[in-house]
Amino acid sequence: ESLKAECVQAIESLSKNSSLWSAISKDALPSMVSYLNNSLGQTKASPSLSEAGAGALRAVLEIVQVPSHATFAAECGLSDSLGRILRNGSDGLEPCDLETKSLAVHALHILVSRQDSRRHCNLLRSGTLGSVCAAIGRTALMFPDPDIPKSSALIFMGMEIVHFVIDDIGMLGDTADILHSKEALLLVDSVGGERNFVRALCSSFLKQNTGMVLTKKRSEEDDEKLTIPSTYGKPLDDYAGPCAGFENFYDAVASLLFTISAYACAIDSDKSESFWNSFLAKDLANVREEADSRR
Repeated sequence: ESLKAECVQAIESLSKNSSLWSAISKDALPSMVSYLNNSLGQTKASPSLSEAGAGALRAVLEIVQVPSHATFAAECGLSDSLGRILRNGSDGLEPCDLETKSLAVHALHILVSRQDSRRHCNLLRSGTLGSVCAAIGRTALMFPDPDIPKSSALIFMGMEIVHFVIDDIGMLGDTADILHSKEALLLVDSVGGERNFVRALCSSFLKQNTGMVLTKKRSEEDDEKLTIPSTYGKPLDDYAGPCAGFENFYDAVASLLFTISAYACAIDSDKSESFWNSFLAKDLANVREEADSRR
């Protein structure tokens, strides 16, 4: 592993020279993808592997700036490797994990933002989209508060990736065709099963300064009133500026919630049920147990 780490370090250094990108893409990129898949995809990764993996991701980020290299990387299965990196780890992101996952989302965003490379990513069927949603949701669970610039970038690019997928599904036909499509079902499964992501979307949509409260009936005589933060958890960090073709981040959040709600109404599945449990705050006991365990 130490030899592999040294090779990755050498490739990272070479990748800073744009005249070498074509050679690196042709000769080293498939091996880099395999390295990421085999090393960082494991549940338990040593710090040295994480550091080498971050170096591999930085090298990949340089190379995929060229559209043809991005397409080749997607054909090599880079998006699957990135999805495994984003899924890897505990329920809450550790600060040391944030940089690696930010790099992974950045690389995936480059692939997905170009149609030629996006069609090779297979985001829905591979589970990569669910991994993106999981990574976004985990930023709201970070304690202490995360590195704001890195977490904001992860959230922004992750949201754009989700909207790229929604836009592609919208091109399948009319509403009836879309709601009966396998892609719509997979979208609900990808998003609905990530309760931290759904809660964070709801919290971001409602925001703490709305003054709203949610009342949960505890007994006939006593009602328990909960503020939005304690119900859904922390909102996602605001990203200033347009997001996914919308004027601001919160419009993108509202559109995503509306779309998933519409799909979940029409599609009967376990993940639809999970989505509504989180959306309607039916799983409050789980929220409290998780908050207590993090303390």
